[in-house]
Amino acid sequence: MTNNRAAIKAANEQLLYITRHDSLTGLFARDHFRALLDQEATECASKGQTAAFMLIDLDRFKQVNDVYGHAVGDGLLCETAKRFRKAGGEDAIIGRLGGDEFGLFLPHPESMEKAEQVAAEIIAEVGSGFRIEGKDVSIGASIGLTAIDREASSTSVLMTNADLALYEAKNRGRGTYAAYRREMRGRLEERALLERDLQFALGRGEITVSYQPMFDASSSRVLCYEALMRWTHPIRGSVSPADFIPIAEENLLIDELGGWLLYTSCAEAVKWPAHVKLAVNVSRLQLINNGFFATVVEALSLSGLSPDRLVLELTESAVLEMDDDLQDLVKRLNAIGVSFALDDFGSGYSSLNYIEKMRFSMIKIDPKFAQSSAEGSANSQAVVSAVVSMAKSLDMVVAAEGIEAGEQADAMRELGCTCLQGYHFAKPSAFVSPDRAASPNRRQVA
Repeated sequence: MTNNRAAIKAANEQLLYITRHDSLTGLFARDHFRALLDQEATECASKGQTAAFMLIDLDRFKQVNDVYGHAVGDGLLCETAKRFRKAGGEDAIIGRLGGDEFGLFLPHPESMEKAEQVAAEIIAEVGSGFRIEGKDVSIGASIGLTAIDREASSTSVLMTNADLALYEAKNRGRGTYAAYRREMRGRLEERALLERDLQFALGRGEITVSYQPMFDASSSRVLCYEALMRWTHPIRGSVSPADFIPIAEENLLIDELGGWLLYTSCAEAVKWPAHVKLAVNVSRLQLINNGFFATVVEALSLSGLSPDRLVLELTESAVLEMDDDLQDLVKRLNAIGVSFALDDFGSGYSSLNYIEKMRFSMIKIDPKFAQSSAEGSANSQAVVSAVVSMAKSLDMVVAAEGIEAGEQADAMRELGCTCLQGYHFAKPSAFVSPDRAASPNRRQVA
């Protein structure tokens, strides 16, 4: 009888452990973590004690699963959990909220500055690299941090505050943390209004296209025009693409807007001299739409633009999330003559392996390299030189974008960049002159 009771007790304890813990990482499961957070936060707030809560989101984790498989991904999550425990300390309560998102409750830090130090340590630990099943794996972490007090002690409020802070951290470029501030809620409300207005902007004629030229570095001849979407709000005026493109992506409007940009710019580009190409930025969300290939083919067919004059620009982050299906799509588009450019190269996720695998026709170097190279940065100059050397061996064009001064243009020419683009030469314009596209003179690009 005693043995039976002991067995039943052990089984109940095991069942309780299973229901309360994540089976993979051993961290608290979502529901139990939320219950613990609610209990601990309420107690801290009632006693006037300092406490902090943070949401942790892993950057580029999907890429690991896609490239190395779920076994490596699972191993990575387990190792990441260990580093959370190390950085958080013995008192930290840590839970896996789902996928690659985690929550960490830090009771009684000396101050919020101390909590920020813990967040920075987590980012450093996660960013230091992993060795999983013989593979070198690199990811990052973004963190939203919020204080726990009498005004913010419920789980729902803490989750919302930390989520707002996490959103800001990701907007800063990922791999960092942001602490919640009250004004973030105002920005959230502002964003909601932009989301509403953006749904009707295209139908109201508020969305237009501007074209920014790209010049040959040696002859100053226009080689390409980049089509840039612009939104002129009737009350707010010009809304930055950095503000409305992410909204379009999150609200599934990017297919409509991106498709419209493609059709409109192709119809314009067919009027230009035959040697001038059209570059159009494409979101990863457009690529995963099963109808994207048909959209490109139809835009070319309706406009009469030759496929070899169309260049689709992809950002580094989009390229690093490419799976086999998307690579197949790129090959199909390559097969009909459409080429691809890698935009913002060096913005934070550079991978030379992807450049070779994706068969880009052009690499556009992030604007920061033009500025730092002109200022004499040996590291930046070495990076640009290496990219130029590699690109030449792969028969790729290297474009330096964001050129804002003559010394930057000179530096990029000397380092071997073949194309130059930026306000120093020309700002985006809604009108493209065929004469200018054919033979720009020095005064036009100075």
